Amino acid sequence: MKFILKFVVVSVIALLAAVIPLSLWLNTDEAKQQISGFVENFLEEEFGIDVSIEGLDISLPIIIDASEVSCKDEQGEIISIKNPRINIIPSLMSFWEVTIWSLSADEIRLFKEPQLRMSKNNQKSGNRALFNPNIIIKDINFSSIVLDKKFTDQEQDISFSLDSYVMYKSEKQVIDCSLIGQLLSPSIDNFTDNQLEVVGKYDLRKDLVDLRSIKFISQVLNIDGKLLADIKKDKLSGIINYNVDDVTKLVPQKIEGLGGSFSGNINLDGSISIPIVKPSGNLDIRLPKNDYFNYYPLSFDGDFR
Repeated sequence: MKFILKFVVVSVIALLAAVIPLSLWLNTDEAKQQISGFVENFLEEEFGIDVSIEGLDISLPIIIDASEVSCKDEQGEIISIKNPRINIIPSLMSFWEVTIWSLSADEIRLFKEPQLRMSKNNQKSGNRALFNPNIIIKDINFSSIVLDKKFTDQEQDISFSLDSYVMYKSEKQVIDCSLIGQLLSPSIDNFTDNQLEVVGKYDLRKDLVDLRSIKFISQVLNIDGKLLADIKKDKLSGIINYNVDDVTKLVPQKIEGLGGSFSGNINLDGSISIPIVKPSGNLDIRLPKNDYFNYYPLSFDGDFR
């Protein structure tokens, strides 16, 4: 028992002797410049991306903060990230599994698609790299993701928030994720209180996207469904169920006595490049009481190729 106690005490002292100087060094300007320079040079060499890291701050166990990270290529700015923060849980098992407790940012602004230039070393290594652990990100929280007007070619920016959980299984080459998002702008009447929930996975080997559950909830429209996209074989299948409890919320001017509902589903089939869309549904409108006109429920089916 005394030997075990002595071993623990000596181990703690040795750990503190290593951690304290390292913690002090990480907060020096020299350390921050060296780490920033290493990351910037690595991404430049491997992917041809010019990265700028401002206000880097690192503390133990492993918490990384920055005031802003921006990336650009030869054609211009790609992305800007304000106040990113990464909290990594160190472990003796990190060679096989890396756990990121949280990943967050106040704003991510995307200007355009990146034009990546893979290095020869990166192309040769492929999936044969020695260090290829499972990766778990327990909490991803981005307060605002902005798709810039330049990216969407629209009159105004599109922004949304995102909370997510991600797990990468290295042996199977599969990414599992669940996410919750909310559209922030542009503001649409009766859709200000909205939420999108998605649960699914992406198989990197098969190039297969399997969205097992898709849900959209708002004051007007509710949607649930699933989607399977085989990118390699160019195949698509899925179904989307929709429901509008009160059609009057879709009418810009309120009409006394008007009511009704709208529900149905949309079946997706065929290929990703040429999808087959088959909508069907029921429309029931209740008109204000009058002596001239009555409306009877309407059912419809469609087939668009």
